[in-house]
Amino acid sequence: MKNIHKNICLVAISLLGHSAFAQKNVSEQVNVVRSYKPILAEALRINTNPEIKTDMVQIAPLTYQTLIFGLDSLTKTSPIAAEKMKSESITKIYPVYLRMAGGNYASSLVDLYWNNLRSKDLQTGFAYNHRAASNSDVANMQNSTNDLSTWVKKMNTSNTLTAALNYNRAVNHFYGYDHSIFDYNKDTTRQQYEVISLQTSLVSNIQNTAKLKYDVFFNAYSLNDAYTVKENRMITGGNFSYDVYDFKVGLDASQSESNAITSKNNLIEFSPSVSLKEGNGTLTIGLISFIESGNQSSFHAYPNVKYSYDWKPASLIAYAGINGMMHKNALNNFSIENPFIGNVAIENSNEKLNLYVGARGSIGTKTAYLLNANLKQTENDAYFVVDNSDMRKYNIIYDGKNASSFHLSAEITHQSNSKLRLFGKLGIHSYQTDTIREAYHKPTYEINAGATYAIADKFRLQMDLLSFSSMKTTDYRLGGIQSIAGGTDLNLAIDYKYSKIISVFTQFNNILNYQRARYLYYNSYGFQAMLGLSFNF
Repeated sequence: MKNIHKNICLVAISLLGHSAFAQKNVSEQVNVVRSYKPILAEALRINTNPEIKTDMVQIAPLTYQTLIFGLDSLTKTSPIAAEKMKSESITKIYPVYLRMAGGNYASSLVDLYWNNLRSKDLQTGFAYNHRAASNSDVANMQNSTNDLSTWVKKMNTSNTLTAALNYNRAVNHFYGYDHSIFDYNKDTTRQQYEVISLQTSLVSNIQNTAKLKYDVFFNAYSLNDAYTVKENRMITGGNFSYDVYDFKVGLDASQSESNAITSKNNLIEFSPSVSLKEGNGTLTIGLISFIESGNQSSFHAYPNVKYSYDWKPASLIAYAGINGMMHKNALNNFSIENPFIGNVAIENSNEKLNLYVGARGSIGTKTAYLLNANLKQTENDAYFVVDNSDMRKYNIIYDGKNASSFHLSAEITHQSNSKLRLFGKLGIHSYQTDTIREAYHKPTYEINAGATYAIADKFRLQMDLLSFSSMKTTDYRLGGIQSIAGGTDLNLAIDYKYSKIISVFTQFNNILNYQRARYLYYNSYGFQAMLGLSFNF
């Protein structure tokens, strides 16, 4: 404010001085020598600070009333007792199981098994099985089988060693003749096969693919029949795998004697392969090869290619591939399939090409299935034909080099619970022969179905159904090709568990009385009923 008043005075003095000089001499010039200095007048400011006025609010104390609801009840609670652990005693097992039965046709059945009790590293056992039937309207239809086996199995962390010694005797009679014309006694129609065999194997228990896994074996048997026919056979080899590599090697050597003629038949196998996995798919590429020696000498090689895909969302594994195989034929195999053979010539069969495709999987957790289709090109397939010199017996003939066959199979199993199990299998076959007229004794379809059901842990029911198509066979007695009718065989078994150690069972075989002739003039038994007991001790 002082500066303002000072400036005002200076201005006023200047004006007065100027007026006075003007009055003396108006024309007089006045020069003011001074530097210009601008001065900004100070602005007027309102120096006011805001104030917040607060009013005190008085809150009345909160008051409330607690409502109490009472529950009138006569129920008295008691403390919960602690759950006691049930006794987990080991279920008692019995070392001996015996099963015996008898029925019409003077039929008999015996099964006897003995095993050592629980052991972590050793299993030993013995078994005896007997089946026989000696009474029929058809003369010389008697038959029996007796099998003895003893085994030992030694296990450790690295491998498992198994050895078994077996004795098998099968007695049959050549009853397939016209009984109105011929009359043979039992001794002249009797055929008996005796086989003594040894089976051994050594299998690794290692699951790590980075280590060598192996399964090596040595098997041998000696066969004799009632007509001085002999066969000795030795099979040895192994399967080895390391990482993605697999290797199979084997030797199958046999020698047979019939009518003072000795024949040799040997096969050596060499089959490497490698498996490559990409995602859910696995591709296997390899070679299957055989060297044949003995009465015949040759070399056979086949591709081994397979691709499988694991489709996890559908629980499905689909596969397809191509391979081939040499099939070793032997007197022992032929006698099991057809016990009415005579002196037969032994040659191997060549599966030149096998194209296959299939799938296996499950539907839910209770149903499993398997589908498979094969298209084969074959050479030297073996077929049974009637012996011209003795029409009660069968010989072996071999087809040519350009035969083929198609096979379709489907299997399904359903386990709805621990009591009910259902299963079924269908096989469809088609044969295109080369040098022979028909695929003798080969059905075009087969059906096998059944069910098991348990009732209250006391009753167990089992039913089996077998159905076959008709088959072609040779019949030189009538001068050509004959047909063997197909049919259905239905069996039922009922087992009642009286106690832990005693059971009673009954079996009804061939309920529909289908007397199937597996071979011409060799009809099977009709309806058969058996009653028996089983024991554990």
